[in-house]
Amino acid sequence: MNKFKVLIIFTFFLTSLLFADIVLEEGFEGGCIPEDWSQEYIVGTTEWSANQGGHSVFPQNAHTGDYNAFFFYNDESGNSTKLITPELNLNTEYRSVLKFWHAQDDWAGCQDVLHIYYKTSVDGEWILLESFTSEVIEWTERTIFLPDPGPTYYIAFEGVAIWGHGVCVDDVMVLDSVINTFVWDNDNYSTIINQGIHPCEEYIEEALEENYVEYETHVTLPTDLSDYDVVLVVLGVYCVG
Repeated sequence: MNKFKVLIIFTFFLTSLLFADIVLEEGFEGGCIPEDWSQEYIVGTTEWSANQGGHSVFPQNAHTGDYNAFFFYNDESGNSTKLITPELNLNTEYRSVLKFWHAQDDWAGCQDVLHIYYKTSVDGEWILLESFTSEVIEWTERTIFLPDPGPTYYIAFEGVAIWGHGVCVDDVMVLDSVINTFVWDNDNYSTIINQGIHPCEEYIEEALEENYVEYETHVTLPTDLSDYDVVLVVLGVYCVG
């Protein structure tokens, strides 16, 4: 068996062990906010809606498909509303992560804002996870690890409208990731000799990404690996054997 076939088998084996469960996946392709999502007014009564991109085509289209979630108000008064996921059941033994695509173009210096919150009960207090306060012209992927996972969990996207081109959110995913993975590129990104194919660490990374497994790739080992559940090693230019 040649080296290339061994590499493919190794990659298949590793992805059968490392995976992530999709807890929530929403692209707003129904042309409206889904019925199992809710909205909470903070300032004013502006609602999130489904839109094809942002205001005045900034951005021009949704990230994927036809529609994305959209928050906009043509005033500088700072209207704000939380768009809230359905109740989520997050496995306490896994690492939970929120992924979504985001854009918020400014309009003549006016900049809308997006805050991300979570809470762990229906009547619990919202806890701020992250804020995005700057211009985001192009669709940009966001990844936020979720603290305090449990069987009752909510995530809120709070848009603040300050007469920008709107806050746009698309392709929302919540994942339970089984492990925290460290990829050690021991061959320092060298290519496989005489094979004319990509370096073997790229195959490992692609396999992890296709299974929504979070990982970090480094060319040297840190002094403390205790934060990682699995360490994958790229074994020289042939990867295995």
